[in-house]
Amino acid sequence: MSRPEPSKPPAKPPRWTVTGVALFVIGLSILATSGLCTAFVGLVDFDPAHLEESLELFGMAALFGGPFILLGLGVMRTGLRERKRD
Repeated sequence: MSRPEPSKPPAKPPRWTVTGVALFVIGLSILATSGLCTAFVGLVDFDPAHLEESLELFGMAALFGGPFILLGLGVMRTGLRERKRD
């Protein structure tokens, strides 16, 4: 008669480290401020009567705000990856 194999204990959820929390908060603040600023500039300058100019201004807002949005996302992702698994 064969013995049943013992089951593995369930995996523990990852723990936050101080570095991970700091990176996540810094990335979230960069993402929130740059995203809100880019969206605000894009929406405030929108004028349906002058659609071509509005799209041009929104493109410029995205061009200047986009790298900071990506930077915030990257820092947040790094903070999430810094969590320790036991």
